[in-house]
Amino acid sequence: MKTMKTILLAVLIGLTLQLKLSAQKKSTVAVFNADTKDIVLQPSQVVNLVRMELEKTNHYEVTDKYDMEEILHRSSIKEEECFGKQCLIEAGKSLKVDKVLTTAVENYGEKLIITLRLLDIKTETIEKSSVNEFLNIQPELQAMLEISLKKLLNIETDARLEENLVKKNSYENAVRNPGKNKITNNGPRMGIAYFTGEKAQRLQDSESNGGNEAFPFLSQFGYQHEVQYLNEGNFQAVFEMLGMVSGIDQGMFIPSITLMNGFRDASSGFEFGFGPNFGIVKKARGYYDENDNWHLAKEWNEKTENGQLKPIPDTKKRLDSRGMPEISTGFIWAIGKTFKSGALNIPVNVYTIPSREGWVIGASMGFNVKK
Repeated sequence: MKTMKTILLAVLIGLTLQLKLSAQKKSTVAVFNADTKDIVLQPSQVVNLVRMELEKTNHYEVTDKYDMEEILHRSSIKEEECFGKQCLIEAGKSLKVDKVLTTAVENYGEKLIITLRLLDIKTETIEKSSVNEFLNIQPELQAMLEISLKKLLNIETDARLEENLVKKNSYENAVRNPGKNKITNNGPRMGIAYFTGEKAQRLQDSESNGGNEAFPFLSQFGYQHEVQYLNEGNFQAVFEMLGMVSGIDQGMFIPSITLMNGFRDASSGFEFGFGPNFGIVKKARGYYDENDNWHLAKEWNEKTENGQLKPIPDTKKRLDSRGMPEISTGFIWAIGKTFKSGALNIPVNVYTIPSREGWVIGASMGFNVKK
């Protein structure tokens, strides 16, 4: 009785091991010459791509192409002429493989049709087939073959990649103009601003008259951050935030923040933008005397004959370095172009900020490295 139990246990163990080995053994597949119509790749190149993508799946043991050539030559089977089912089955038997995979890629104008067939040699039937339609973007043919093969084998595909290669607008958005090729102009900025009108006059006035005794050309330094919220083909829409400090070269500290909505052609680098500008300036309340000289309101001291202070003339606020800081607002209009040198982007812009107190006209440039 004990001997019988031992024999049964040994048989069970043997069967278990055999089942495991059978489960681990992969079916062998031969990838045959591709049937191509009006595409840039040669049939042999397409076959090499399919063979490589099939090996990546790790689903089958793929027959080496050189072994295939040697065996088929001995069997007098010409691979480049073997497309029919019967020929493929005979070739599969000669190669002693379990399955044969065939590929067809056809150009239909704006579309590429990729057809894959998996033949089972033992049953002499087509086990699986897959027909997939893509945009005619031949540089992306390897990605298309990868998707087609995964769909044939019921392997999950990259949904975003598939959408990009099937839907025209998605491709223009994400493939022709991928994130790594977008122009992104985050980075430092430096430039110069020229002031006109009253703003220029106040800069040049003496300090005793509320000026800065400066030239109306001020240097600028700052940083730009942008977010791209639309990218269709070569067209990009961006939101930009630019912080600048002006006048450091002349002993002043004039901060400003600009928010812009911008539009850019990624292929040429041209762009334009517009939006509000916020700055900090000093203003004071005062008046002009009969000689058109400016005085602060607190300087008024004219009195009547009986010693009472006369009513102050009409006062107004104007730019004055002796005044209190206030927030000023404006609206900026800018155009520019981004020059490229390898991975380096060099944005150059000119802009203007119209105002009743005088226009500001400026130019800036910056740099960043495309990652």
